[in-house]
Amino acid sequence: MTQRDSIAIATAALKWAAAHERRRAATAEKRRANAAHRGLSSSNPDYWPTWRRSSAADEAVTTARRHERKAASALVKVCEDVRGSLMDADIADPAASASRAPVLELPASFLPEA
Repeated sequence: MTQRDSIAIATAALKWAAAHERRRAATAEKRRANAAHRGLSSSNPDYWPTWRRSSAADEAVTTARRHERKAASALVKVCEDVRGSLMDADIADPAASASRAPVLELPASFLPEA
């Protein structure tokens, strides 16, 4: 993996993380707005302002989800591009690395008695 590939993956991951945080914040605001609006009757003077706040929060969540999905798609695309350019020597073989794992031998005092 080249340095350029690493930078591309890190950039895409940071963009997704930022979009994810914005979506989580929008979802939290939507939850608070819906809680404030719940239980109000239409004759209450706070009904319409809280309804508008709830409606705006719904739109913000929709937009944030769209941006998060785009960022996730971009991250997947970058990872697929980088993975396609890797040579076989760059890919670690888990089966081969497991055979090189150190073996711990425990004294007889730690073994369960039969």
